[in-house]
Amino acid sequence: MALYIRDGAAIAPGRKGKNEDRLAKKSIRLRNGKKLQFFSVFDGHGGKEAAEKCVDELHVRVADLLNSSFSTILEKDEEEKILKSAVAKAFWDIDDDLGSQGITAGTTATTLLLLFNEDSNQPYKAMIAWIGDSIGLCYDVVQGTRFNMTTRHNPEQDSEMQKLQAIWKLRKKAQRSGRALLSTTSSQKKIFETLDGSCSGQTSAIGDRNLSCDDTTIMNDTKDQSGKMLSLSEEDEGTQINNDTAKRSSPHNSDLDDGSPWDPDFVPISDRPGLAEDILHREAKITQSMRNFMRAQSPDFQELERQDTDVGPRSCCPLTGKPIGPIVVRAAWSNRKGKHIAGASTTVSRSIGDWDASRAVIPEADFVSWNLPPTENTDHIQFYHRVLLASDGLWDVLPQKRIEFILATTLDPQDACDKLMDDAKKKSIKSGFRTYKDDTALIIVDIKANGALPKMAAAGASTPCTCNIS
Repeated sequence: MALYIRDGAAIAPGRKGKNEDRLAKKSIRLRNGKKLQFFSVFDGHGGKEAAEKCVDELHVRVADLLNSSFSTILEKDEEEKILKSAVAKAFWDIDDDLGSQGITAGTTATTLLLLFNEDSNQPYKAMIAWIGDSIGLCYDVVQGTRFNMTTRHNPEQDSEMQKLQAIWKLRKKAQRSGRALLSTTSSQKKIFETLDGSCSGQTSAIGDRNLSCDDTTIMNDTKDQSGKMLSLSEEDEGTQINNDTAKRSSPHNSDLDDGSPWDPDFVPISDRPGLAEDILHREAKITQSMRNFMRAQSPDFQELERQDTDVGPRSCCPLTGKPIGPIVVRAAWSNRKGKHIAGASTTVSRSIGDWDASRAVIPEADFVSWNLPPTENTDHIQFYHRVLLASDGLWDVLPQKRIEFILATTLDPQDACDKLMDDAKKKSIKSGFRTYKDDTALIIVDIKANGALPKMAAAGASTPCTCNIS
């Protein structure tokens, strides 16, 4: 018996009409006879170049890396580890190419990978790799339940804020030990301030400069007690740290033995070996690359120096001062004349590209994987997995409950895509837009046993749907 794979896809431009989102469906044959299939959604921003490069090159780069590793028969757990490493490296390599060429566009990436046996041409392993806020959702159509869902890599997530802080901490230690060549000309201290300029506890944080002050962490929350958004700014070297406030603000509430209560090993950026070196190597290249390419654009971009990084609302109402828009990670530069030059802001805490944005926004992927049933046992099992990959143009408009309902009650994957797109457009128009609120791209992939058509849950049913396979 066999596992059958069917898919559907849809994409449409948002209100700006640019459509920087991209979709990809690729299949490659490895030298050891195995087949690897890719289904990907890339949500581009600041241009389409980063997303298009991922479409053209991701599968090729992964195949090249795997062909050098899969030359021998490997245990399944070792094979999965190598596959993750290959995908992670491919993302970093694409990012490096973009930045080295002076391309400042960025993109998210959410990819479903299916690994096939070389003899039966049947998939036995499924994996989702993602960077950014394009979400992957895995739905068990037989049970009527969601069993996997990726998290958003954005600064509104506490875990992502902690990872940003871990990266800033790592880079500060590297600067102190001389392991990174950065554009630091003087020691600076960064403190959190509310938008009206009043200091929130005089608590210092890790920034893009060579800091000599004690470090505390309050980046776990982007609001102070009054609800005002917090951001990073600069303060003179002599500013004192309020340790009592630091203790209350720190996500770990640690003792301030050495003035550095936050241990990056406690909330690791990732368990991937070599990540720290990748971050430092990327930072050094960004400093040089951005200077070279930005100098060529204007005389204003001479002797550029990274000034600060902040996390806060995209803008504020000029009348009320209240935050407007999503929370973003911003970067700023200054030239030798002291002129402030705004850098890029991103709504994501991880992305591919975006070399003009914060250097803490890195192309490090997260992974989730699961095994598919052996093909020799699919004769009588009820197996039907449906995977949805979609950009935030869908998730920011439709409630998750509605999305899951369509996944559960629409048999054909292309029909399900069309229904989701139709609902997203209607909801956007109802909210005052003339078309889709944002660029919207999605792919649905069905993996099921025997090609049988399960009985979908009745509309509005509260019980799980059942499946009869003949």
